[in-house]
Amino acid sequence: MTLLFSNNQKSCKIHLESLANELLLYLFEFFDGIQLLRAFHDLNSRFNHLLYNHYRVYRIDFRSISKYQFGDLCQYCLPSITDQIISLTISDDDETPNLPAIFLSYNFTLDKFTRLQSLSLYSIQSFAQLSQLIYQCHQLPHLTRLRMIDGYNDDRNNDIQFLINTIWSLPKLQHFYLNYHSSSKTWLKVPNKNKKTDLKNHTAIPNGMSETIDTSESEDEMKKIQVIRMILKRNINKKHLNQREKRIHWVKKPFTLPISTFVGGSLPPPNHSGLEPIDYFYTMFGKESFDILKEQSNLYSVQVNPNRPVNISESEIRQFVGILLMTGIYGFPQQRSYWTNSTRVESIASTMSRDRFLEIKKNLHVVDNTNQLSQNDPNYDRAFKVRPLLNIIKNNFRKIQKEEQLCVDEQIIPFKADSISGICYDFIFYSAKANEPQYGFCTDIVLKLCETIPKMMNYKLYFDNYFTTIQLEVQLKKLGIFSIGTIRSNRLANINMKDIKSLKEGGRGSIDYRIIQVDGVELCATRWYDNNIVTCLSTLSGCESIDMVKRWSSSQKQHIQVKRPNVI
Repeated sequence: MTLLFSNNQKSCKIHLESLANELLLYLFEFFDGIQLLRAFHDLNSRFNHLLYNHYRVYRIDFRSISKYQFGDLCQYCLPSITDQIISLTISDDDETPNLPAIFLSYNFTLDKFTRLQSLSLYSIQSFAQLSQLIYQCHQLPHLTRLRMIDGYNDDRNNDIQFLINTIWSLPKLQHFYLNYHSSSKTWLKVPNKNKKTDLKNHTAIPNGMSETIDTSESEDEMKKIQVIRMILKRNINKKHLNQREKRIHWVKKPFTLPISTFVGGSLPPPNHSGLEPIDYFYTMFGKESFDILKEQSNLYSVQVNPNRPVNISESEIRQFVGILLMTGIYGFPQQRSYWTNSTRVESIASTMSRDRFLEIKKNLHVVDNTNQLSQNDPNYDRAFKVRPLLNIIKNNFRKIQKEEQLCVDEQIIPFKADSISGICYDFIFYSAKANEPQYGFCTDIVLKLCETIPKMMNYKLYFDNYFTTIQLEVQLKKLGIFSIGTIRSNRLANINMKDIKSLKEGGRGSIDYRIIQVDGVELCATRWYDNNIVTCLSTLSGCESIDMVKRWSSSQKQHIQVKRPNVI
């Protein structure tokens, strides 16, 4: 790697590899932890040695990180530096939805971050996740700073008070910052640990200010905290004991291929007779959607200004939606461009005037805003303003007869389907709010989506390593649904397959596999080395039979034949 900079109108180049290790470690301190790992991880063995053996002050901020980058860091980098991280920020806002659940799904617990000094938690709405993270802070001997910002905003004082009490019993905590929003003033008692003889309480107010009041309940509350900690610790130890008792065993033996013939029958040929393109659109979007848009938009305009109702007609709302579809095809940077002389699109401009389009857009609504619940209401719905449309589209998707091969994937709008036909049969709109998980967040999501799949018909379901777990595939097999998915290595407990180094020594096409039986369901875990390691878990296919596939070799500059297991 080379640095290029200008000094006195002269350009200079410095090869980073020519610098001493001390200088490189000094330069590392100017990088954010994520930037540092992305820039230098796997650059060469020397940089890896510096990153993972010598650099000791990582500051990791997971705000605004993409899911792909987060997955790579958690899988390849974070396990090696947990004892070198001194500051950690976790967020569950709109830019990083469900990040705490994904973080916990990698089997990360805060007690592994033994040198952590500062922890910041942003926008974590799940009380279960928040309390789990806060309790794990008791295992951090160096934690002195804790920040909770825009998080759990339920007005149930008992829950919030429990968190405050748990936080205040942290042994080394010196600085605690709490900033949350509430519809009402909430009084939270916080013992003052600096005065052992004359304990006082601080009051946390939603706007972040605080004041001091006298109380005589602090000692009793601290005793309750100690009891709660003992109970939680006992439950955790019992859970670990049960896990050891249920230790699963992997064996290397041939995988018995199940009878997987699809019994659902082939899909009937589509009936196109008498159908216009708009009819296909109605099949998904529903004619009733236009009525909702028209009525609610007119209502909103009256609520805003009773003297100037927008009076949208049925034909206008259909034209408006059609224009939106057309603008998505052309993709001009500004919607006004479709009406200007230099970039005019006749099919749009001749359908509706620019001002009328913008007026309808300004008043466009799906629901009556006066019916929206407060954010502190337990039934509050983040998708309230579009929920009727979501329900209509979802119900229409569910009416479509499903094909044999299905897949589950997470998507960020705009959606592009990955299935064979490209048809979406069902979806769940993530709103950062969920009930207590039965099997785990990812497993519960897939099982929820599979509720509309006919049972015991031998459907085949595919998913990526975000969803795949042993428990998920076992539950699907019990429903008569076969499944295949790539899986993260840390979700295969106690497995003794060849590691990456051993497979690399065998060259491209190296394969290893193990079989396990859980609740009467046989699963096969297969690890294959191509350009990188791929690990799959399946109830449908195993390693046999092995075929050959043509792959590009960058070293030989030509295509070569590589062994490929059946599950791939």
